[in-house]
Order: sequence, then structure tokens, then C-alpha cells
Amino acid sequence: MTILWSGHPGCNSPNRHLFFVLNLGCATVPLGASVPSGWWLDVSVVAGKPHGTLYIGGEGRHAASFPMPPRAVPTADQPPIEDPHPTCTRPISNQSTDTMNPHQLKRRLCGCYVTVPTMFHDEDLELNLPAVRRHVRFLREGGINEQMGVLLAGGAAGDFSTLTFAERLQVAETVIEEAGGKVPVAMGAQTTSTRELIELARAAERLGADYIQVSPPYYFTHTEEDFFAFVAAAAEAADVGIIVYNTYWTSTAVSTAMVERLIQIPNVVGLKWSTGEAVRMTFEHVVSRFSDRLSIIDNQNRFVTSHMLGARSIELHICNHWPQFGVRLWGLIEAHRYSEVQQEMIRVILPFMQLWAQMEHYTSGDGYLDKLCMELVGLDSSRCRPPTRDVRLQFREQARRMLLQCQTLGVQPANA
Repeated sequence: MTILWSGHPGCNSPNRHLFFVLNLGCATVPLGASVPSGWWLDVSVVAGKPHGTLYIGGEGRHAASFPMPPRAVPTADQPPIEDPHPTCTRPISNQSTDTMNPHQLKRRLCGCYVTVPTMFHDEDLELNLPAVRRHVRFLREGGINEQMGVLLAGGAAGDFSTLTFAERLQVAETVIEEAGGKVPVAMGAQTTSTRELIELARAAERLGADYIQVSPPYYFTHTEEDFFAFVAAAAEAADVGIIVYNTYWTSTAVSTAMVERLIQIPNVVGLKWSTGEAVRMTFEHVVSRFSDRLSIIDNQNRFVTSHMLGARSIELHICNHWPQFGVRLWGLIEAHRYSEVQQEMIRVILPFMQLWAQMEHYTSGDGYLDKLCMELVGLDSSRCRPPTRDVRLQFREQARRMLLQCQTLGVQPANA
């Protein structure tokens, strides 16, 4: 086999291309030609030197391995090499398949993206990890599995902003253990510190998380270069998939140009996407442009549109009190029964979002409506930690009426 390298491995973006010659006796890929359909290349570091492995077929069947020059692996401070050839049919990784397979991680990032609430003991607001464990079991029994969803441990609705570093790891470990490898798990890694992000990424790998969810650092208005270096540092620190989360309401927004750059980082396998504007169709533009290279999670309740454009996952809070609804909705989406999907969204998701919007005039945060609904169907629950105020007394009956109107399973009587 002969490999002649004249560029670096880029993803299958419109302006990136893999240059190599491969001769296996029965197949030759000329210099400058695209990778054949169904083939993909995995790049790792062996004994301090870049090393590539070629795989053939959708299941990643091993074909051959070969050394590569160091220039083949892009770095955070080395801009991608432009090339005139627009096609490359598979994502390319610089991680070993023994540790992280980007192609598989993208494939598994699908279905209902469920932020697992972090439960506390109401008397002292200490972690209630047995309740978290029971909730993961409830989600699995309700149909959330590898084909239907992903669990997020310690996200915004999981009170990450009020957890200590050690508590974040405890929550993630609990969710990962109870998921038991049957449901992919992402670990929330939002932080304002690159050093802490690196530690979170390493912890996620050690605990067995499939992904970390990373947002632009908040509080200061950081530049795009700051954010690129931030994500690159996490990718360098650990063999774990990275889901980029566009939290435009708390930090610098992730631009289309930044997504184009971030996909050159092999660990970046997902994009949790929403935008603050609707007129210019930025949401649709990004989904349509990158859905063949990233697993895109719709965080804007445009499930029909995003799925038509290639998105593979939906953020769905409803699952926390009614996972069967999420499983059914995702089945309708995958079956392209879009009219029914939209009707179900109006029937169930719209009332939930309207009540949430009303509650935001009382307090702020995330996950408090999830927890109230969980309590009303008889599940373990708790308040959120301050500064989010306890919403249960103020909104209990309103939430109960909303659940009954939506024909939610298991709503408890008012005197329960």
C-alpha cells in the first residue's frame, strides 16, 4: 500500500479534502480524489507520531494502517489548508478507534436529548443521588434507549450552575452507572475556565461518558478565537465526543463561520442548536449546511423543519415526566409523519412552553417545571437550589391542569 500525503485530514466540508493515494491491489484512490463512499479514515497518535487507519464500509471494517507526516494533524493555531476539491464522504478523526470513534458517536447522538434533573433533599438541598438513579431507571423503562435518546447529566436543567465540581462528577457518575451502556450519556461541561473544562473533559472520559456538552464561556464577552481555543483544549485533553451548545442568551453566539472551524476538531461530533433570530433563517442555514457532518440537536422546537434538513436529535423536557410521549414523537418524526408531529407539538409541547414562559416572571433558572411535572406524576423530585426560587406552591395546580389537558400519563389526584 502506498500513501502520498499532500494535505491534512479535513471533514467532508465544502472546502476541505483529503489528499492521498491508496493502493490495495483491487482499489486505487488517486491523489486529489475523494474518499470512496462508505470509507472513512481514523487518525491517531502512535509513539508520538500521527498514524492513520483506513476503514471500509458503514460498520468501520478495518482495511489498513499507515504512518503520516505530522503536518497531517491540524492544531488549534494552525488554520486548515484550503483545497480546490469539495467532496469527502466521511468524517475524519485524529483519535484512535480503540478510544473514540467519531463516526459511531455521531450515529449514537440521536433521538430525544433528555437533560436529567438533579434531585436534592428538600431539608438541606444536598444531593439525592438515589433519586437521580431512580429517575434514569424510569426514563429507560419509558423507552429511552440507544435508538431513542441521549441523557445529559449536569446540564442547565440539572442545576450545574449551583453544583460544586465534585458534585458534578457525582451526578455524572450516577447517571452513567444507571444508564449501564444502554443509553449514551453526555456530561455537562459548561464553565468559564479552560482549566476547569480540561478537568471536566478528563473526568468525563474516566467516568465513561460518551460526550461532554460545551458552551462558550459566559460572563465575559469572549471572542470566537477564545472559544475555538477553549474547545480545542478540551479535545486535546480527553478522548470524548464534544457537543457544542450555542447558548447565545448568556454568551457570545456561535456563528456559522465558527461552526465551520469547529468541525475541523475531530472530537466535535454534535451541535445543540438554536438562534436568537428568525427572519434571516440562520437556524435553517446551519442545520442544512452541517447536518451531514455533525449530529445536530434541535433546541428550538422546530422539529419538523430541522429533521427535514438533517437534524438527528431533539431537546425534549417532556420526557422527564412522560418519556413515552418523547419516544412516540421521535417515531413519528423518523417516519416523516410531519403533520402528526406538528399537531402533537401543539397539543403537548406548546402548553408546557407557555407555562414555562409565565413562570420566568416569578423566577429564573432551568429544570423547575420539569421537576414540578415529575412530582405531579408521582416521581422523585425536589426544588432547584437557590437563587432559583421554589415554584411548587405557586404553580402546582396550574401545572396539574396543563398535564391533564395534555392527557399526560399518571397525573396524581390533587390531594395526593
